[in-house]
Amino acid sequence: MRARHVRKHLAAYLNGELKDRTRRRIARHLETCAECVRAYEALRTVHGEASRLPLPSPDERVWQQIEAGLARGPAKAVTKKRTKLRVQIAAIAVLLIAVSTVWYLLRPVPLRTLDLDPYLAALEANPEEAFPRAFALEPSEFSRVDQTEALRAAGLERASSPQPAQGFELVGSRAHARDASTVQLLYGSDNEVFAVFIVPREIELAFGTRDLQRADLEEISGGTVAAENLAVYWTVTPDRHVLLVCRIPEESRRAHVVRYFITALED
Repeated sequence: MRARHVRKHLAAYLNGELKDRTRRRIARHLETCAECVRAYEALRTVHGEASRLPLPSPDERVWQQIEAGLARGPAKAVTKKRTKLRVQIAAIAVLLIAVSTVWYLLRPVPLRTLDLDPYLAALEANPEEAFPRAFALEPSEFSRVDQTEALRAAGLERASSPQPAQGFELVGSRAHARDASTVQLLYGSDNEVFAVFIVPREIELAFGTRDLQRADLEEISGGTVAAENLAVYWTVTPDRHVLLVCRIPEESRRAHVVRYFITALED
């Protein structure tokens, strides 16, 4: 082992930090190299003298200042971190509340109840000669839609005939803004017009304070809704309400129209 390599490891050799193999090689080298022995002895002398030096003790006030700083510094740091975290949490909470509020106000509210009382009242206010034109009034939250789309939404796309009664044709179709499967269909002839509402069963029909009476229409189970100068008949299929609003005087013709929709919806 060369002398320069030995001197590089003398401090570690003195402190017992070398592996056995390296330590043995240095020990053998020191047996024959006077120069390295002198370096080792000098190093050992310095080490011995240093180990006998008294350890300096700082002034008591220094320790007090250090302890006070340690106690105060981390606390301030923690306090700052906690304050910053609380501000961030508060900001996130405010943001979530704002987003939730906007979503709640703008969310599409499902249609639970269809109130037809205002619509019937508007029809009642029109005299006999203006009645066909009165059907141009749109019920609240209804708007015009394509006829094919309305028939499909109502479940009538497979109806055997497009005419519910002889001489009547589909002249208008509307859908509810909050439920596209809630539709109003308008049928007209040369001098008559009627409206049919097709509404899913899970949606409740409401008529204000109007009297509702159970009544059969030529063996069709259902009920009537009280309305001045109007015939309003209400029945159900397994999936939908069917409501006829008209001024057709003959019961047999009204029954024919209602039966058409029942049959078309059940096919």
